[in-house]
Amino acid sequence: MTELTHHRAFLIKQINDQYDNLCLELNEKEVELNLELSRSKQLVQDIRTSIEKLITKVDNWLEPVMGIPESRIEDTAKLITDVKKQIPAFDINIKPETMKFISGDDQIKLGEIVEEALSSVVSMSSSLFEDLPGAVQSLDTVSVFDDPTLLCQINTGGWISDIEYLDNGQLVVCMRDGLEVYDDNGHKIVHYLSHNCRPVSGVGLWGLSVDRNMGKIVVTDTSDPGYLHAFDTAGDRWRYNRCRVCRGPSRLGVTSDGCYIVTSNPDEKLYKYTSRGDELWSIDMTRDGPMYDVCVDDDDKILVCLFDNVVVYDKNGKQISSLQSTVYHLTEKDSNKKTLDPIKV
Repeated sequence: MTELTHHRAFLIKQINDQYDNLCLELNEKEVELNLELSRSKQLVQDIRTSIEKLITKVDNWLEPVMGIPESRIEDTAKLITDVKKQIPAFDINIKPETMKFISGDDQIKLGEIVEEALSSVVSMSSSLFEDLPGAVQSLDTVSVFDDPTLLCQINTGGWISDIEYLDNGQLVVCMRDGLEVYDDNGHKIVHYLSHNCRPVSGVGLWGLSVDRNMGKIVVTDTSDPGYLHAFDTAGDRWRYNRCRVCRGPSRLGVTSDGCYIVTSNPDEKLYKYTSRGDELWSIDMTRDGPMYDVCVDDDDKILVCLFDNVVVYDKNGKQISSLQSTVYHLTEKDSNKKTLDPIKV
């Protein structure tokens, strides 16, 4: 009986020891799991924070380009990647006696991008860069160079959508909330707020072109359907004619006589209008890919800048030729000024 009691006590002790060991192991596992759970929660929080920051960045990026269909976002991202690899300048624009580069990097210098930019525009040009001053545009700053000297730097304080030079050398800056004109020294001459001509609250200005025949500045806005605004300048007096022609943010070009306007719209169509806003014709460009820019040369040929080529049309919308190119911005030619020629066809 005593032996049985001892054996029973021994088994109970073993069971208790095993129970204590299991409890200890469970406690250790619980600590490890809690630590892992804490790490996982922190990881999830970090991921959530990163996603929120990314969404904010995307929203901030999309805000200036509202109206662009979702189908073009992927193409735009591909364009940005391709541009960063090949040309660290988003906009190459040769104006009368002036060369401008638009870049997403405030610190980029003209000398660093001339060589690469040349390789992309030389096929479209019959001459090279010869002592042409230039302007480098970032999101809110325009830096004017006479390579390699920085002549002046203009901080607009607003998101810049485009810049153009007038024949007198003055620089027109198109921002979402208005237009500004600067002299050669970077001094502001005129500031015109777009709320005076905006058809819808919150809509900003987008595309910019210069009607050199009539001396007018033509801009589009980001509403849908959009409006075309033609301004003329007389000191600080601005007047405009509003035509309901565009469909969202567009690029545009003006014919040499100022009578017709061509726009590349987000609905993947190329339009031609009279200066009063009457539509003459349109071309479906869906199969050709997104249109990044359009301009009209002195002979009224229409040049459309696509992802990897430039297509040339006559004034009636008939295709004349196509040229492989990685240039994402085109500009009108002024035959009376020293500038790069457009595509020879």
